[in-house]
Amino acid sequence: MDFEAIDRALKDRRPRRVGVSAPDGLQSAARSVYDHLRELGIEPVIILDPTYGFCDLQDGQADALGLDLVFNLGHWSPARLSERTLLVDVEYEVPISRLQALADSLVGAARREGWRTVGLLAVGNYGRVRGKLADLLREAGAVVLPEREEITGSLLNWQVTGCMFPGAWSIRRRVDAFALLGSSRFHAIAVRLATGLRTIMVDPESLEISDVEDDAIHAARRAALAVYRAADARSFGIVTGEKSGQRYPELARAIGRSLEELGRSVYYYSAYEITTDRLGVARGVDAFIVLACPRIGLDAAGGDRPILSYPQAIQLLNLLRGKSLNMDELLRMPLWAWVGYERHER
Repeated sequence: MDFEAIDRALKDRRPRRVGVSAPDGLQSAARSVYDHLRELGIEPVIILDPTYGFCDLQDGQADALGLDLVFNLGHWSPARLSERTLLVDVEYEVPISRLQALADSLVGAARREGWRTVGLLAVGNYGRVRGKLADLLREAGAVVLPEREEITGSLLNWQVTGCMFPGAWSIRRRVDAFALLGSSRFHAIAVRLATGLRTIMVDPESLEISDVEDDAIHAARRAALAVYRAADARSFGIVTGEKSGQRYPELARAIGRSLEELGRSVYYYSAYEITTDRLGVARGVDAFIVLACPRIGLDAAGGDRPILSYPQAIQLLNLLRGKSLNMDELLRMPLWAWVGYERHER
């Protein structure tokens, strides 16, 4: 826990009331921060709403609760994304003996596959652990990229979120495969789909390494099928999020105008928590395009109505304009959230 960052913020801001937000797995850390604030004479409150990343900050809750500051634990970025919510790094620790076992397994897999250069990535909570693992791999003769830590956009170059892969994207032509340090299979599959390169999940909890190739191929096929199903739709619901990093009303209107030019009916929706159950109450539309978290559509593939993410919506418009769908390129981009109007053909 980065208590130094917390104390610096408290000294600079001198807040009277402070909120603490954390993913479900870090609620014990939230209580530690709560107790720390109480000892300093500050009025704390733990925000129990789920938080999924730094697109999901708590500025709205801060206003509603009269909070001067909110600490969001475990979702860290080198960029300052909010004046009210401070992202606080929570680093996991892994004993060196376990890291050595992971390094041995990964080196063995690389030799069997003939990989000379490996891109070693991690979810944000394993930054220091990732550095130690990279050193062990290099001692064993492996070439590991990135060589040094740098900032790429709002992430560090080794860092991966569920929809942002700029560091992996920048080195994809210089590595033979990727290894993702973390326990989230979805993140590893996302790296494979975004870069097109074989990706191994390196799990520091189970000490297992696993190839996600079969799962990634299955996910890509499901995503492509959803696009084909949506091409038959006559009416679309375009859904924007209400969370701080998921608000794209202008993009929604731009995509909506394109669909209307292609003879489709469009309905605009917004929601704070977007789930398949909530979308289920919106009757009268044949398909949805969700411009908030792209995982909503990817996880919901195969439902009664197709739900597309932003990258899938781009492919849908291409398909409706008579272009062919390239499944290999379907999700091949550094960001799965909106990456700019230049990627949206109007």
